[in-house]
Amino acid sequence: MELQAGTEAVNLGKLQGDAVGIFAGTLKHSGLINASAVTTEGGKVLLKARDEADIAGQISASKGALGGQVQATAGKVMLRSGAVIDVSGAQGGGEALVGGGWQGKDARVANASETTMEAGATIKANATESGDGGTVVLWSDGSTRFAGSIEAKGGAAGGNGGQVETSGKSVTPTGTVDTRAPQGATGKWLLD
Repeated sequence: MELQAGTEAVNLGKLQGDAVGIFAGTLKHSGLINASAVTTEGGKVLLKARDEADIAGQISASKGALGGQVQATAGKVMLRSGAVIDVSGAQGGGEALVGGGWQGKDARVANASETTMEAGATIKANATESGDGGTVVLWSDGSTRFAGSIEAKGGAAGGNGGQVETSGKSVTPTGTVDTRAPQGATGKWLLD
């Protein structure tokens, strides 16, 4: 799918479904998106913009007892204060890819040139009961500013912490990362 310059998608309300995708030249989300898997391809939220993705609302994705998947990318990605991305699940955290994938090498997600996560923004990929924490990536090929809060915690009844990456050519990391696991090994934070 080719994203057209000049097209704009704005979500101020509530979107619910098996899977949710928004594609535009410029994307603004300040409402609520909830994707709960009904099919094997469900539990995914895809927010893709050619120029800019401005996210100030809430996004949650789940696949039964597991966390779902959220991908948010554009030339410039902004997670505003108050934004919440939650891919937590009772038996394991999911995957949240913002601005790109792990080490910028994930073909499923186009890399942003600039990614900002403001203070007061939150990404959660926790196992809320038992299981491992999920994966969270905050990436750009240029400037990555990280001032929010990221969690990829292992479950209270068992499981290991997940993995978090906050990377870019230039990184300003003033936010917090929590990959603890009360009954397992602490996860990893890659800052590159």
